Amino acid sequence: RSVLATADHPFWSESQQALVSLRPEITKDRYGFEVVELMRNGTFFLGFDGSKVPFLGATLEAPDARVVTLTVREHHWFFAGGVLVHNKGGGGGGGGSSGTSGSSDGEAPPIWVIALAVPAQLGLCYWWYWGWKKRKTQWSEVLHEVEQWSPGPQPLPTGVPATETTWTGQYQEKGTWLECTMQLTFSDGVITGTSKDKDGQFKVAGKYNLVTKEARFTETRGGLQAVVTGSLDMPAGQPVTFVGSYRSNTDYNGQMKLACSHTPKISEVPIVAVAIAPEMEQAPAAPVATVLGVV
Repeated sequence: RSVLATADHPFWSESQQALVSLRPEITKDRYGFEVVELMRNGTFFLGFDGSKVPFLGATLEAPDARVVTLTVREHHWFFAGGVLVHNKGGGGGGGGSSGTSGSSDGEAPPIWVIALAVPAQLGLCYWWYWGWKKRKTQWSEVLHEVEQWSPGPQPLPTGVPATETTWTGQYQEKGTWLECTMQLTFSDGVITGTSKDKDGQFKVAGKYNLVTKEARFTETRGGLQAVVTGSLDMPAGQPVTFVGSYRSNTDYNGQMKLACSHTPKISEVPIVAVAIAPEMEQAPAAPVATVLGVV
């Protein structure tokens, strides 16, 4: 990491126990400090967490730029880039100033990049932040895909009434199966309701497609979210089941299986009537009579 600063800006050196800058003679002359030492290899700044932060070097960033000096009331110290610096004067002579300066003789080149070693603690913070940002981006993509999925209006799944029904089942978390229940309503391709598990109650919203037998829904409670995808099984005369998997924005994922508590009645199962023509019976043979006549 690095700090953008003028060459005359005073930093506190924990190793030298004094103010230091890239141009100490100009710092003393401009701001009235009695002792300002050279910022050099071996200089350690004071980190905001009390750690010693090594100075690694400096490179010129902008040879001509407008700079502004701020004065911090009372103590005149603040942290910039995680290291302790002074506000140029204030408590040690010289007031705040602003203006444009160049890199001619006697002037401090305005903007320098002062490279600092990253303390272990801060390095972990950066690592955590970028990992979190990457996971957040990936999660947004997953959530967007589910929310944009639109199978269109659908009839009710066979065996599921047009009212709220209870679904019971289990979900997998770190290899352990845990109990969960849901109160769901299926209507026109849309799933709504609530779910409840060991973490509390969640709002459920999703869709289903009877052509592919696919169902996708989200579970939301505050900042917690999970995406569930899977398929419906609708065996005749038996409870409808759902088997799928879930993924949460807290990096939990696993399998999920649910069963509708409603058992379809025979009348709810479609019956196909097949008309069969009756077998034709052979008509009995007519009796044959012989009439004898007398001539």
